[in-house]
Amino acid sequence: MSNLLTKCCLVGESVAGDPTHFMIERALEQMGLDWRFLSFQPLPERLGEALTGLDAVGVQGVRLLGAYADKPAGVAARTARSTRTGRVTHLTRHEGRLQGDDATGPALVEALAPRGEPAGKRVVVLGAGGAAPSVVDVLVEHGAAMVGVADPSSDRAAAVVLSAHSNRPETAPTDAAACDVRTLAWEDEWVELPDAVDWLVSTAAWPKADNPRVAQLVAPELGDTQLVLDLGIGSSRSPLLLAAESRGRVAVDGLPILVAETALAVEAWTGLEADRTVLRDAAEEFLGL
Repeated sequence: MSNLLTKCCLVGESVAGDPTHFMIERALEQMGLDWRFLSFQPLPERLGEALTGLDAVGVQGVRLLGAYADKPAGVAARTARSTRTGRVTHLTRHEGRLQGDDATGPALVEALAPRGEPAGKRVVVLGAGGAAPSVVDVLVEHGAAMVGVADPSSDRAAAVVLSAHSNRPETAPTDAAACDVRTLAWEDEWVELPDAVDWLVSTAAWPKADNPRVAQLVAPELGDTQLVLDLGIGSSRSPLLLAAESRGRVAVDGLPILVAETALAVEAWTGLEADRTVLRDAAEEFLGL
């Protein structure tokens, strides 16, 4: 029997400033697992080599952050969801090799469950980069009535919409009209928001310095009963969430998504249930919330 400890790791940019490592160590400790969790920050152009090496040395799981999840090089084995979205948030060892999966969509559904289910909702997704493909995919899968994608680059928005039409989840409602996925206009000083939008999801897929400008564009168009979700993570509320709260809207930050996404990764690696409260407390402690 080997006396080597099971190892998992975090791979991304600026990992030292992200709460994920701290969260996962706390979760493994709470589970009573004497595993080792490591963090690595390889050069983006060498991500494929890094993942191949981690696979070769037998790590049980890998968590990918940021742009490393959005453009995961060198991940040959993927789940159906990850293949559809083109994203990999974590990898888990299956049958002797690492397999990539995308937990962002399921994490969003889990985190927003107290606020309602996606079925029948009219949703606007701001920003076609980052997690946008994952968000659109899960909304289609769960029967949203409409999903509009707005991005300063009309080509990028169109690519996400085309992918949603071309790679429809097998479990999505079969009615062709069940989910109207479309692009929305985003001009310099104006963003198209359809009438009667239930959820507005910001992917925060733009430079952080642009957050006030985006909030200024969108805030005047917010409806009376909208839920506003900003996937950004930080120690303070984003300008968009502050604007939504000032207008009496329900405003949700990205922390519940991060907690659920991390829990799903840990559960895939360990086969055990991850305590969301432990993960959230660790994240809040790290961020000073």
